[in-house]
Amino acid sequence: MKKILGIKELKKIFTKSLRNSNISNQMVQDGIFKIFGKKMSVSEVCSGILNDIEEDGDLALRKLCEKLDGSNLENFQVSEKLINRSLDQISPKIINSLEVAADRIKDFQMNIMPSSWFNKEKGLGEIVRPIERVLCYVPGGLTPLVSTVLMTAIPAKIAGVKEVIVTSPVKNNMNENPHILAACKISGVDKVFNIGGAQAIAAFALGTETIPKVDLICGPGNIFVTEMKKKIFGKVGIDGLFGPTETMIIADEKANPELCAADLIAQAEHDQLAFPILVTNSLDLLNNVEELLIQQLNKISRGDIAGKSLQNRGMSILVSDINEAIEVANFIAPEHLSLLVDDPEIYIKNLNNLGGLFLGEVSGEVIGDYIAGPSHVMPTEGSAKFASSLSVRNFLKFIPIVNIKENDLALLSNDVINLAQLEDLQGHAEAAKLRKKIILED
Repeated sequence: MKKILGIKELKKIFTKSLRNSNISNQMVQDGIFKIFGKKMSVSEVCSGILNDIEEDGDLALRKLCEKLDGSNLENFQVSEKLINRSLDQISPKIINSLEVAADRIKDFQMNIMPSSWFNKEKGLGEIVRPIERVLCYVPGGLTPLVSTVLMTAIPAKIAGVKEVIVTSPVKNNMNENPHILAACKISGVDKVFNIGGAQAIAAFALGTETIPKVDLICGPGNIFVTEMKKKIFGKVGIDGLFGPTETMIIADEKANPELCAADLIAQAEHDQLAFPILVTNSLDLLNNVEELLIQQLNKISRGDIAGKSLQNRGMSILVSDINEAIEVANFIAPEHLSLLVDDPEIYIKNLNNLGGLFLGEVSGEVIGDYIAGPSHVMPTEGSAKFASSLSVRNFLKFIPIVNIKENDLALLSNDVINLAQLEDLQGHAEAAKLRKKIILED
């Protein structure tokens, strides 16, 4: 892990490049050349995919799934029979765990559900309405992210979305993952599809002969999924643009170094581009954590992946006190922030830029990844400075209502006319004047 001394040194060296790895860029370029036989940018690849699907629909989609995922798909939609059968294919203990997680997610989302309101006296209000059709994208990647089904589909269902669709890719002609399908069943998903990657995002944004056009696309994905979400924004809505997972642990001298190391590894094992950060005011703790990382990496099957993440992307920042650590957090704006410090609640008021907050050693981020309640889809790459974690709010529209009464018109019409004339919009001014004349007889 790269060692940094305090916020001042961090600000001198911290650039976007620390989040965007050269290793990532080379891996992507090598992959593109292998598949397409020529050098292309990610943007060019996605533009080509978007154009192909717009022109040739399902035919282009089938060719792309075969070329990119090695799957020759006859049907894109998973049958209801297969979804129902999935519950018989997985262990009862997994079903129970999925149901426990689902119940906690539902409870959290119901508690933050906004409602419509109207103030008759002021003639103002707001209608809250759900989006009609949503796609939840669930990556297929290195491991099937079953929890992402729950964390995206359940908030959409609680928001009242009429049709919640999940798509998750099958690769190399493998069967659909029964755990993904079981999670869809438990979450109340309406339709499930088996396509993935940038081609899936394009297909659901445009619609094809067999793929329904959606109104919003949510969920994390690789660099191609993210780039395609950029390109289709405006045709449909998106929840955000997500990069590799990030975790920051702020720990004091009393923190348990074993837990610090374990939590860093838990996020680093996602992929070698994960961004694990330790911030502490204790040099002894910092050194102990680094020693324990080596020991713990040898105990997990994905130790090689986590090790590369820690070596190439990890940071350990030594600060003078916890207040400086909070300043570091607000500067970096991490996806996840764990406060492993004495009396963590006292620091909440000073925290502004973070995706999710985990207080104390009991509330490990791993609990939030699966079962705590809030969605684990959270802003990355500094976007926590302006964005929030996925929730029911992403699936709702907020429509203002204006119902001005005559006495309010009498009070406000002259000001409306003044402002319209200031902007040289005579039609606006005349519309207000006519209301004075016709309604107020003024």
